Amino acid sequence: MRLTQGLNNFNVYLGVNPDPLSGVKSVDLPEIAHKKVDLDMAGMGGAVSMPIPGQIDSMQLKLNASVQTIGMLRSAAPVSNEITVRAIFEQIDTGSGGRVTEARTYVCRGSCGTSGGGSLERGSENAASLEFELFYYKVMVAGSVVTEIDKFNNICIINGVDYAAEVRDAI
Repeated sequence: MRLTQGLNNFNVYLGVNPDPLSGVKSVDLPEIAHKKVDLDMAGMGGAVSMPIPGQIDSMQLKLNASVQTIGMLRSAAPVSNEITVRAIFEQIDTGSGGRVTEARTYVCRGSCGTSGGGSLERGSENAASLEFELFYYKVMVAGSVVTEIDKFNNICIINGVDYAAEVRDAI
C-alpha cells in the first residue's frame, strides 16, 4: 500500500508551448459538482437532492501567480486554451518504507473568464491570477485516466465509468 505524503512539485503549460508558464505559484483545480434534482413527494420522510448522472455544473481552473508575466497577459484573451498541469506526488510504500513518486497530469480546456492583474507595491509580489471556465477536464494518474469530463461531447468518466454513456447513446 502507498500513502500519499504530499505534492513535490508541478509545472503549468499553455497550449503546445513546451516551456512552462512562468510566475505560477499555485493552481486551484476545478470542483466537480454534479447537477441535482430535488425529490420531495408524498410518502417520503423528507426531501433528497439526487445527482443527475453525467451532468456537471460549471467548472473553473484558477492559476495564481506571484507576478503578472507576459505569458499570463497573452493568455487572458477570451479564446479556447488548453492548460496542462504536470505534478509529482511523494508517496511512502508501507511495505518497504521506501519513497515512491506518482505522476499526475491535469488537462484542462476552456476560456479565460477573469484576469486578475493583482496589485502594485514597491518591492513585493503583485499576486496576479487567471481564471478559466472549463468545458473539458481530464485527470491522469500514472498514465491512466481517472476522470474525464467533456461537456461538448457529453462524456463524464469518473473512476473508469462513463456516467453519460447511456444517455449519449440514447440521444
